[in-house]
Amino acid sequence: MSLALSDPDSRVRDAAFAALSKINGEEALTLALRDEDQNVRMHAVDALEEIGGEIAFQAFMQARTDQNPEVADAVSESLSLLDGQHPD
Repeated sequence: MSLALSDPDSRVRDAAFAALSKINGEEALTLALRDEDQNVRMHAVDALEEIGGEIAFQAFMQARTDQNPEVADAVSESLSLLDGQHPD
C-alpha cells in the first residue's frame, strides 16, 4: 500500500487513499491533503469528513488555506460540519 501512496500516477494514489478511508487510515489521508493533485486532496477531504474526529479536525485546520479554491472551500465546509463535534 505504501508504494501506491507515492505512485507517480495520481489515479493510483487516489485509489489507495480511497481504500485507506474504508479502513480508517486517517494518518494516510492527512498526507493525501498535501498531495500535488487536487482530485486526490478533494477525495481526502471527503473521506476525512466521513471519519471525523480530532485527527480530521486538525488536518482540516492545516489544510484550510489550500492553494486550490475548490479544495479550500471543501475543507472549510467540512470544518464547519466537524466543528460541532469538536470540544472547545
